[in-house]
Amino acid sequence: MKHGLYTISTLAAFMAIASSPAAAQNASSIWKDAVKKCAASALQGSGTVFLGLSSNYAPGTVFARKARGRVQIQRRASEYITDQDRAAVINVNPPTSCAAVSQKSFRVGVTTDLTQLGVPANIGIDVARARSVSIQPTTVAWEDLVLGPYEDLVSNRAPAPIRQNLLVDHMPVLSRAVRVDGIKTVLKFDNSTGTTLSVKPIPLGIDAKWTSSTELTISSTATFYIAGQLSSFNYTSLQSTNRFVLKRDDADTSLQTSAN
Repeated sequence: MKHGLYTISTLAAFMAIASSPAAAQNASSIWKDAVKKCAASALQGSGTVFLGLSSNYAPGTVFARKARGRVQIQRRASEYITDQDRAAVINVNPPTSCAAVSQKSFRVGVTTDLTQLGVPANIGIDVARARSVSIQPTTVAWEDLVLGPYEDLVSNRAPAPIRQNLLVDHMPVLSRAVRVDGIKTVLKFDNSTGTTLSVKPIPLGIDAKWTSSTELTISSTATFYIAGQLSSFNYTSLQSTNRFVLKRDDADTSLQTSAN
């Protein structure tokens, strides 16, 4: 491997995994509002991008660029960041509690992918008939790569395919991610719709209940990621030893994820 200075360039990208661009935009706007109301200003910097609700997007996840400006997971972080490495490689910041609620009022239908807002796909109720949706994360927190240990891991101990992806192919890596622990989602229906739907049973295993004849509350204690910052490694011959320097580059705004 060549020795020199590798620069991590952050790429801003809207990563839409919802069913349509409009659905992704609506899910994104609700999450951005929810994070803003958590009074965690550090979560709102430029270059922070909406990933979609997923447990796959931990820091260190490697993406491959696809046609038409899309990206897809190439390597999960767990493939090369072991449990033993994680404490040194990933910095987990203190969580911020969220007391406020983010709500959007519109006909949900196809304009919002509700699975990105904590609604299980198998809930068995026509949630597309809701007139509004609100979400309240329990806590949110940044997780980010610690550059020194991560540099050592990628340069010296990561499997050869990982080094090829990051240092030769320059595939983007998730250098920071916003983690959410727990979420409450509330769907509100019109009187006529809600009264009809509220008599339908909720499937077992889904923590959901009708708090009124027109209001359905869904709760989860799951941990997942919703946003982050993409970075890439670029080689320059500025010195004789390997070193990673974080350099922000918000120019690329065209990326979308094509799958989880």
